[in-house]
Amino acid sequence: MEENMSIDYIEKQISEAIGNDSITSVEKGQRFLRWTLSYIFDKSDSEIEENDLNYGVLICDGPNDSGVDAAFIENDTISIIQSKYLNSNSYEAIAGFLYKIKTIIIDGISKESRGCLKDVYNATLDMEGIDIYYVTNDSIMENDWKVISKQVKEVEKAIKDNTQTKRVKIRILDINNIEDFIDESRSIVPKKFQGTQMKLILEKYFENKENNTIIAEVSLKSLASFIKNKENYLFYSNIRNFLGKRNKVNKEIERTYNEDPKKFWFYNNGITIVCDRYYDIKDFGNSGASMMIETPQIVNGCQTSSTIYSLWKNQSKEERINQEGTILVKIIEDINSTKRKKITKYTNSQTAVTGKDFFALEEFHYKLQKDFLKLGYNYIIQRKDRIEKKDRKKGNKKYSYLFDKKFNNAFFAKDIVQAFTAGIHFKPAKAKSISNLVPGGSYYDKLFNDQTTPQDARYYFFPYAIMYYSKNIMNHSKNDKLKSVNLLFINIYFKILLFLFQRLDLVTEDIVDIIHCDKDVIEWIDSIFKNQSLNKKILELTEEITKIFLKDTMIKRKIGDNLPKFLKSNVENDAEVIAVLNDKIREEIEDCDEFNIYDIKACLETSIEESSEV
Repeated sequence: MEENMSIDYIEKQISEAIGNDSITSVEKGQRFLRWTLSYIFDKSDSEIEENDLNYGVLICDGPNDSGVDAAFIENDTISIIQSKYLNSNSYEAIAGFLYKIKTIIIDGISKESRGCLKDVYNATLDMEGIDIYYVTNDSIMENDWKVISKQVKEVEKAIKDNTQTKRVKIRILDINNIEDFIDESRSIVPKKFQGTQMKLILEKYFENKENNTIIAEVSLKSLASFIKNKENYLFYSNIRNFLGKRNKVNKEIERTYNEDPKKFWFYNNGITIVCDRYYDIKDFGNSGASMMIETPQIVNGCQTSSTIYSLWKNQSKEERINQEGTILVKIIEDINSTKRKKITKYTNSQTAVTGKDFFALEEFHYKLQKDFLKLGYNYIIQRKDRIEKKDRKKGNKKYSYLFDKKFNNAFFAKDIVQAFTAGIHFKPAKAKSISNLVPGGSYYDKLFNDQTTPQDARYYFFPYAIMYYSKNIMNHSKNDKLKSVNLLFINIYFKILLFLFQRLDLVTEDIVDIIHCDKDVIEWIDSIFKNQSLNKKILELTEEITKIFLKDTMIKRKIGDNLPKFLKSNVENDAEVIAVLNDKIREEIEDCDEFNIYDIKACLETSIEESSEV
């Protein structure tokens, strides 16, 4: 019953994404691909629109695409996707896709192949991992699954044999197992695995005073045997995939395992297992014991344990029996899963983790979620998170003019963070690449820290509102150039506000962005946002300045034939470019007939008086 409800929910999401328009089957397929990227793979609109493998999603759907509809890179892994909407799916389609992908990766691409396929092929050569996905909202017949599963294993083996050291994984997702994949990617143990009971053999152990943690010495062969029993689900709660033997840490593990296993205890930090409960501890009389663990999840030490198991399973029976070495294992009882996220976050330090999934482990984003609820909106940390009907917010009338009827009063963490970076930090180039902004990214700590991170949700809401308004109300999403410069547009809007505040002597000339303004700045911005007529005029001025800036002779020379490169670097790092933009803003504000500095002053008077009284 619950499984059917999950399928119904997913089908409803797909139906909403496809819409009720009278469109062709090709257009339905395109919309389903976009839903797949957004809902299943958590890609933001800006990532999908990038059409660039290095900065977002590469869309390759079309003639001579060899079955590759889209691809993206994360954590040194390229993900290759084909999506099939309903009746376009078939056993033959799956078999054909597997054959084409195998051919591309092993034999290379033909001269007739599309340019985007060259990028995908080159990435398969450079990346440590290759993940291949076939996604359909159709239901695959049980008899077909048996044949498909066999083909998947054969293709995986063929690619692995050809690429040698790469990690290769192929997943076929239909309407019945999309939910399981989503649970896996969100680090949630699927319901079918909950309550699983497993036995672990301990060499030595002790239990803490609270009787909820076991610290144990476990032989490497016992750990490998433990993993063998339930390999498919033990790592659901670990946000990092096994990185494969090319990873430096894994090579060290392999060397110690093979050459000096008795030193494993000293060289390795060990692993952490979180479970619903542990029980039935039976002592052997030599400090050793066996224990039962219910719903065990390896939340730290995924690489270590995966590498140990990989090495062990390739040994002969005699080698397995004689394998020496032990490892530290911590088993933590966590009935309500309250500790699981924090343990995953604070113990995953052996390899740097950079990825969108860590948003879900950051307490700040949960606080922001609560603050957005008070403001009238749902803040969705991961796109796959469900909002029950009773929890859906109705928005805020003060700001409703910034959104259209399609807006459902909910927005996603990645979109919010991108807009915040471009608008409040004045970093539109850094905002272009999500990898800069996620936990572990090069700019994340500057965005979210104890010193400068604003606690007021409006700092995050206002830039997003400008992003949405420009795309959907001003129709920038229908203009290729304006769509591509959306983050720059947000940046220019808030540069205009800063210039106006400086003209009113509210902010000193040495302040170069909103984030370093006095905390009263959010009240001034709020006053402008509540003034629909004035704010629309500022938005129109922003559009005008954006167009004038892009037409400037020097800027056109800087752009050349590579606007993406300009937006990812020059617009933020080139002093000449920044100077031209600031001059354009200053000139256009002074020449503006729609409003003047006194209109701004009148709008802000109440909030200025309130802040001066404080």
